[in-house]
Amino acid sequence: MRWERLIEEIQARIDQEEADRRAAEAAELQRAERARLRLPPRLRAQEGGRVRVVLRQGRLLDGEIADAGADWVTIAGDPRGSVVVPVAAMVQIDGLGWEPGAESIVAARLGLGHPLRRLARDRTVVEVEDVLGRQFTGTIDVVGADSFELAAHSREVPPRRANVTGRPTIPFAAVVCITAVGPA
Repeated sequence: MRWERLIEEIQARIDQEEADRRAAEAAELQRAERARLRLPPRLRAQEGGRVRVVLRQGRLLDGEIADAGADWVTIAGDPRGSVVVPVAAMVQIDGLGWEPGAESIVAARLGLGHPLRRLARDRTVVEVEDVLGRQFTGTIDVVGADSFELAAHSREVPPRRANVTGRPTIPFAAVVCITAVGPA
């Protein structure tokens, strides 16, 4: 009886050590997997989910991830309109999970130019906020590989009737966010 109890205790200790070893291995594998996970796939996995994002200039966005690409995300639900945000302009994101979605090769390659070309095609009036905190309002005319040209005009005037006050070229690296404020 005494030997049986001793054998049971030894077996229980061995089982516990094995369970602890497996748990440690699983935790290490999870840490290694997360170490390889980049932010854009996490953003794409959250499409349709609510997030709260603090931008470089302090602006707070609270809304739903509508779309995401290689280096940008579109957040819907802002009172002014949907907002395209470069990942590099994000300072903090709340509500983002660690699970990557099914990785789309196409989505992973769509850079910031993709949503900007869509805004240009639709002649959407936008507000552009840059890293200096300046805001430009107008319609995106031309989108290049790393910059775009904005036909600056008042938000209230349709682009076709607008008195264009300038056509600044804005590098992608200078953009904090682009808010779609109205239809053409």
